[in-house]
Amino acid sequence: MSDHLTMLERLDLETKIFHGPADAPRVALLGTPTRARYADHLAKIYAFEAPAEHEWMRTPGLEHYIAIAPRLFAPRLADDLAMLGRFPDMFPTPPFRGIAHAIGWMYVVERGRLMSSMLHRHLVRRLPYESSVAGSYLAASGSLGLRWQQLGMVLDDIARTPTMIAQVVDGAFEAFRAQRHAAPPVALSRAS
Repeated sequence: MSDHLTMLERLDLETKIFHGPADAPRVALLGTPTRARYADHLAKIYAFEAPAEHEWMRTPGLEHYIAIAPRLFAPRLADDLAMLGRFPDMFPTPPFRGIAHAIGWMYVVERGRLMSSMLHRHLVRRLPYESSVAGSYLAASGSLGLRWQQLGMVLDDIARTPTMIAQVVDGAFEAFRAQRHAAPPVALSRAS
C-alpha cells in the first residue's frame, strides 16, 4: 500500500472484497420494499450493530480517542423494530482486543450507515407509514459527514505503526465477517 493513502482509503482498498456483500441488503431495499423486508433488514442491522456498540462502550480508553455517544443507534433501532412488531435479541460480540481493533469495527458499522439517507428518502416514498413510525434509525444515522470525518482523523492518528494498522484492519475484517453472518432475530409479531 502507498504511504500517501489515508487510513480510510487504505481500509476501503483492503476491505473492498467485502463491500458488495455488505451493501447488498441495503441496495435490495431500493427495489420494491415491503414492511416485512424492511423489518428483516433492520433486525439484521440490529443483530450486528447493537453488540458492536455495546463493546465500544466497554473498550477501555476508546472514548479518549473518539466520541462514542453520537455513534450509538441501537436504541433507535430497537424502537423502530418494536413499532414494526419485532423484538430482537442481541447476539454477543467478543470483546475488542483494544482501541485499534474497536476502531476497525467502527469503520465497518459507520461505512454501512453511509447509504442511510438515500435509503430513508426512498422508503419515505415507498413505505410512508413505516418510515414515519419506524424510520428513526435511518433518518438519524444518515447524518454521517462529521462522524465519518472524525473517524478518518482518529484512524490516521492511531494507525501510525504496522502493528496498529494490522489491528485496525483485522478488526475491520472480523466485523465484515460478523456482519455477513449476523442472524436477524426471530420475528415476534403482535399483528400481521
